[in-house]
Amino acid sequence: MSDPKQSDFAEPEGLWTVQDAARFLKCSTSFVYKRAVRGELPCVRIGALVRFDPAAIRRLARGEAPERPGVVVAFERQG
Repeated sequence: MSDPKQSDFAEPEGLWTVQDAARFLKCSTSFVYKRAVRGELPCVRIGALVRFDPAAIRRLARGEAPERPGVVVAFERQG
């Protein structure tokens, strides 16, 4: 994954962490977590992890509607 500290966030990369999304949006990680849990910020749940598609976050920041709103669960915890 490229360094999310870059000012332009223009390079292709993998999924962002909560910290990466918060840095891009210039907000707190608690804001990102709350919006993700509410389904207001599109995210991917991988077990207990929360990850974000950079393209979806960029679209949201531009005021565009997300392609897949809400939470996508990639892997659920067993037992």
